[in-house]
Amino acid sequence: MVDFQEYANIFVKMANSCIKDPHSFLAVFIMDHHGKAKLDFIQNIEYKFIELLSCEFLASSEETVRTSITYRYNAIKSKV
Repeated sequence: MVDFQEYANIFVKMANSCIKDPHSFLAVFIMDHHGKAKLDFIQNIEYKFIELLSCEFLASSEETVRTSITYRYNAIKSKV
């Protein structure tokens, strides 16, 4: 279990571990046809795989994605 305040730091740490040591750390992302997904960070310790962190996701609606893209585009455009 991870405290909410520590979640972002732990997530970044896990992602960096997968990049730095891909033989020992894995990130597995599985998404179904209904938009539900799961991201598992797994550590390979010789003959054993240990699940370190599991994150569940749900696909956003098209309208939410459009709104986010428009907001980010406008934010970048205003900085240029």
